Amino acid sequence: MAKKRRLSYTQKNWLLSAHILFVVAWFGGILCMFSLLIASLSANHSNELHVTFMNINLLDDVFVKYPALGTLITGFLLSVLTNWGLTRYYWIIVKEVLTLGAIGFGIFFMNGWTDQVTTGISSGGFETLQLSDIKHLLIGNLANLFALATMVILSYVKPWGRRKNAKRPKEVQRTKP
Repeated sequence: MAKKRRLSYTQKNWLLSAHILFVVAWFGGILCMFSLLIASLSANHSNELHVTFMNINLLDDVFVKYPALGTLITGFLLSVLTNWGLTRYYWIIVKEVLTLGAIGFGIFFMNGWTDQVTTGISSGGFETLQLSDIKHLLIGNLANLFALATMVILSYVKPWGRRKNAKRPKEVQRTKP
């Protein structure tokens, strides 16, 4: 049987550092988008609103999409290449579900809503904007912030422990005397 590849201590630390940087960029992007959405509520004319939503789209492209993907990839690698595993601990499973949920929500809902508002402002101006469109984006951003904050807390606290039926890695398993 082939030996599983494990990271050295230094490699794990570099990968963990990259993971943390991706999470910070993702969290920061969502916070900046939320701030701009709040600012858009007090916009006085179409140009101001259009520029605000162009910046929201830019933040989404640069500081949300790619850091979210980087977080997913580095988190997967950390799970697979260390003793943590993908399904060995409940808190890791919850983080995986939240990560995939936040990314899926962003792809299937937030992007569409942001594009819809930006297109509406570009073509119809200030008068075509519906407050409900911005409310959807605000609620969506709050949901993303909540999911990201929960993931950060879970990473630090590591509640719930190991799953009862989860196997230990071979090099950590104890043999009976």
